[in-house]
Amino acid sequence: MQKVLIKYAHPTPKKTQHTPRQPEPIIYGPFQPANPPDNSKELTKDEKLIFQSILGSLLCYGRMIDSTILTAMNDLSIVQTTATTTSQKHLTTLLDYLFTNPDASILHRKSDMIIKVHSDGSYLSVPGARSRASGHFYLGDNIPAHQDEPYQGAICQECSIIKPIVASAAECETLTLFLNCQTTIVVRVTAKELGHPQPATPIRVDNTTTNNYVYNNLQQKKSKSFDMRLHWLRDRINNSQFEIYWMKGEFNYADYYSKHHSAAHHKKMRPQYLASQIVPKHTYDQRTTSTDLSTNTTRHSQQPLSATRGVLLWNGL
Repeated sequence: MQKVLIKYAHPTPKKTQHTPRQPEPIIYGPFQPANPPDNSKELTKDEKLIFQSILGSLLCYGRMIDSTILTAMNDLSIVQTTATTTSQKHLTTLLDYLFTNPDASILHRKSDMIIKVHSDGSYLSVPGARSRASGHFYLGDNIPAHQDEPYQGAICQECSIIKPIVASAAECETLTLFLNCQTTIVVRVTAKELGHPQPATPIRVDNTTTNNYVYNNLQQKKSKSFDMRLHWLRDRINNSQFEIYWMKGEFNYADYYSKHHSAAHHKKMRPQYLASQIVPKHTYDQRTTSTDLSTNTTRHSQQPLSATRGVLLWNGL
């Protein structure tokens, strides 16, 4: 990440930045005013190219390593062709955040290689009456879904803007669940091909309406706009591909990607998603793994990955 900051000559920020995007101020009351339109000056063609180049340089790093920047990049990506000086300020805030928190790492612990998913949607959190879908995918142990286990680094994250305009928070959550389940099918096939057959994948949601919908415990009256997604989810549940269950939002790791947060919240949550310190590269079972320091590569024996002892640190370097 330091190479990217040097490449684009990003100056040292005057103060540390602990949030990749400043959240909108909270306004309490029955009426929530719409976000004002961005009427600031549009960037020149050359400035837009630099804007897009920076986002392209950060995309892989955000998708693979530092998931804390995904939501900020999500908003910047939808305005990159019409970027303004306000968009440029938001990009500067993101780069200041990466300067303050460079070279993140993900920690993967030994597990039974069981795919687990947290799903969450944020209703009307994007300009233009749009909503955001988020998902957190990781590998855990073969234990009951509600049982606690040590945090595992993510193998995949979903953070995208829902294309259709949804009519309710329940529809937003259901569509998010639908998108995450489609991604889960691909990951399930990959795990099976690698020799890790999967039981019904547990998927955690924090919306009781969605949870009741998919198990047909709630009768629809008016809205038929997402019947196809409901029936698709119900069919997959009946085929024992998914196990949907509800838990409070504070225990849903996908909630972090669904909206912008304050600096205090980022400082609190960042250690839960990223490794807080670098561990030695040789924290592996030497009988199953060897590291070639000359080429900085790691070779694994033919034993399954679940047999590896200790932890695996991935920092993309």
